[in-house]
Amino acid sequence: MLTGKTGTGKFARKFSKSFKKSASIRTINFKVPPFLVNKTGVHRSDHWSYWQFDYSALMITNTAFLRNPNYHRRTDTMETLDIPKMMKVIDATALAIINLK
Repeated sequence: MLTGKTGTGKFARKFSKSFKKSASIRTINFKVPPFLVNKTGVHRSDHWSYWQFDYSALMITNTAFLRNPNYHRRTDTMETLDIPKMMKVIDATALAIINLK
């Protein structure tokens, strides 16, 4: 999931479009209206700090703790991660960055 704020800016729009073209996994965009940012949990990630200063930023997520019961717990180990899926996200991210124009 590519999470951005409604009206998030040129970088986020271009990156999202390029990522979805490059991704070999199902990807959806989730645009959060500014008034819901603090109510949806998306403010818990690093991109939120950029939004505070009107930078175009987005979050790439698998919804973390909503999907993975091990997220940020002692059981959050290499064995509980989906490495092949993570590789697809990394590849799509790299290609999206390379293809930004």
